[in-house]
Amino acid sequence: MKFLHQRKGAAQNLAFLGLMCALNAVVATLSTLVPLSSLFVIIFLPLVSSLTVILCEDKYTLVYVVAAIALSLGVTAYDITATLFYIIPAIIVGALYGFLLKKGFPTAYLIFVAALLEMGLNYAALPLIKLMTGKDFLATLVGLLGLGSDTFVPKLYPTLIFAYSLMEVVLSHLVTSSVIATLKIETPNYNGLTWIYEILAISFSICAIGVGFAEISWAYWCLSAGLYFLVFSLLTYIRKLPVWTYILLGVMGAAGWVLFACLYSLMGVQAGLLLLGLVTISFAIPCLIVRLLFRVTPSVTTTTHE
Repeated sequence: MKFLHQRKGAAQNLAFLGLMCALNAVVATLSTLVPLSSLFVIIFLPLVSSLTVILCEDKYTLVYVVAAIALSLGVTAYDITATLFYIIPAIIVGALYGFLLKKGFPTAYLIFVAALLEMGLNYAALPLIKLMTGKDFLATLVGLLGLGSDTFVPKLYPTLIFAYSLMEVVLSHLVTSSVIATLKIETPNYNGLTWIYEILAISFSICAIGVGFAEISWAYWCLSAGLYFLVFSLLTYIRKLPVWTYILLGVMGAAGWVLFACLYSLMGVQAGLLLLGLVTISFAIPCLIVRLLFRVTPSVTTTTHE
């Protein structure tokens, strides 16, 4: 598409930014009028923001974000809940996603950082929504899931919000990366940074167990972060490797589950699941060994998506 190409100079950049801000405003307005349109918002608006940031020069990124938020806020202020919880986060997170993708961040870090920003924005929106509308949005959401009567659920709020944010970012990532590939927009990939997946999985899992003795809410968030990076760590085994590497993975994994079962009762009912961090560590260690011994990917490549 000739319309979607790299912009050069102030005139081209500002003209393109204006069009994309207007598109944001139109989509934001329609989303407040059409029932059950939040899924469309969390996919389409980040796509618009990502493409804008990728195709424009870096110095115009902040200009776009401020203008898009101001315009969208102006046309959707009558539905402040949707504006604060869906529209504004979608614009900001999409812009961050596009910027990190443009700079070549590996997929795992890109999604994780974007989800953290989404989580922070959602947390910030909750008291504003309650102040302006008198509604406890999070309590309402938990009630709709049928978990309102469970006294343990409030301790999982950070994890639930992170999971919700992660789901939004993953959906947006799938669509955006597909569109970027179709448009043949090239971005760098710094694959050499992927070995840190295992380090992060182990570190977050250790933190989960340690923090569990002080603040169980954020301990479960640490556990979820550790499990997130473990998923990417296990991808190191999706290639032809010596048999001993799979035996090592199986033995270490089994040892982790045995430790989990033996120590579960020592942590108490609510904190017992934090020992899943031991399982995460037991799988991450052989993944790290395999990645260091059988590194086959170049540190930098150029591709349309990872």
